[in-house]
Amino acid sequence: MRKLAIAACFLAAPALAEMQMARDAFQRGQFTRTVALLTPAAQSGNAEAEFLLGRIYMLGLGHPVDTLRGVEFLKRAAGRGHPAAQLHLSKSYASGSGLAASDPLRAALWAELAAQAKAEGAAAHLAQQRRNLSEQDKSRLVPLLSDYRRHLFPFSPE
Repeated sequence: MRKLAIAACFLAAPALAEMQMARDAFQRGQFTRTVALLTPAAQSGNAEAEFLLGRIYMLGLGHPVDTLRGVEFLKRAAGRGHPAAQLHLSKSYASGSGLAASDPLRAALWAELAAQAKAEGAAAHLAQQRRNLSEQDKSRLVPLLSDYRRHLFPFSPE
């Protein structure tokens, strides 16, 4: 068992180093390099890499804006429980950016999850999203939240 834990540490070290190199490249404005460094991590399910790629594509940093691709990365990261991705996905659902149309129910759902995870700015965004919900959507939100909580936090007591 100890050998397995040591092996896991050695395997994780390159991934952590690549994430740090990606963050450094991002800070220097080297967005093409950042995307190249983040892509393997995102393909391996790294939520932070998915979130950063989502933001890069949504904002068009270093290349043309690609909101469809950006939202796909945000969805993946949000589904893995990344609080900032949940907040930005909520904003996309609220505006319809990268989607076929806006969806106030999904915007409120992801805002609720982001606020519960204490994402910066999520509480104020959530208040706005709650005001935008119809009465029918308000009643649909509670069961949806329960389903998502079970998926995102499977080991938390209800």
